[in-house]
Amino acid sequence: MKEERDQLVQEVVNRVQAEAELRASERRIREIADAMPAMVLQTNVSGAGTFVNRFATELTGHDSSRFMNDHWTQLVHPDDRAQAAASWQRMIDAPHAIETEFRIARADGSVAYVNSRGLVERDDRGRPLRAIGTAIDITASRTAQRQLREFSEWMQLASGATGVAFFRLGLDDKTQYTDRQMKKLYGYDPDGPDPTQEQFFAAILPEDLDQVTRVRALSRQSDQSLEAEYRVRGPDGVLRQILTRRALLRNEAGEPLYVVGTAIDVTASRSAQAALQIANQRLGLAQRTAGIGIWEWDVEQGQMQVDETIRA
Repeated sequence: MKEERDQLVQEVVNRVQAEAELRASERRIREIADAMPAMVLQTNVSGAGTFVNRFATELTGHDSSRFMNDHWTQLVHPDDRAQAAASWQRMIDAPHAIETEFRIARADGSVAYVNSRGLVERDDRGRPLRAIGTAIDITASRTAQRQLREFSEWMQLASGATGVAFFRLGLDDKTQYTDRQMKKLYGYDPDGPDPTQEQFFAAILPEDLDQVTRVRALSRQSDQSLEAEYRVRGPDGVLRQILTRRALLRNEAGEPLYVVGTAIDVTASRSAQAALQIANQRLGLAQRTAGIGIWEWDVEQGQMQVDETIRA
């Protein structure tokens, strides 16, 4: 009888110790979750929230009660709820973690972008017991991507309106970025794939290639804005004269990142300048032949300018 009583007492003690250890373990897990710089949400198999960490309330500005039961689904942006629900169902059915991205409405009316990864805990028979997920705040990166996209669109509009092309060259002779106008200047389809650096160089007239190569090499070392003017004949067969300006961009530590520049088609203006020079030469020849002098009176300055024929 005594042995049975002692055994029963020992079982009670063991159970109490096990329960205490379980509570301590759960407490440590919650403390770790609260220390994480990411949202942590635990739900039952029906999706009702049972635990949320401190970061979730700090990120969203909502009280933890807003995440309990099925209230947390109402925090998902209305446009993303269908996607979030579909991801939840995939997580319940899948034996592995499921990753998705959605927006959460903050208490102040703003929106937070999060990247979520969830996994279902299952029993020995594979039946789902509960789900736990983490969500990382990616608002800053998504905002930066949107701003970059908007700036790129603005630059494309500005390039098309002004005829100024923009380019960026990496220091590794491999990476580059060219906009639609730059491809158009070189005779390529502006909506086609980006030409390689070799293709761009192949379009430059051989007699101008040394100048371009020299300026290109110097632009990777100099902090001065450098200019180069050269001729190209691209796949469309049109000869163009291009004026480029480029500069080296450095990071905050002064390390070189890449070369940025602009380019513009100066073919028409250079042709006009050449035509004007020829016309002036012909006019001078006619003046000297006919002995005609030309004078000019500056009304504001009250001064007269005369050419060599009148002086003679």
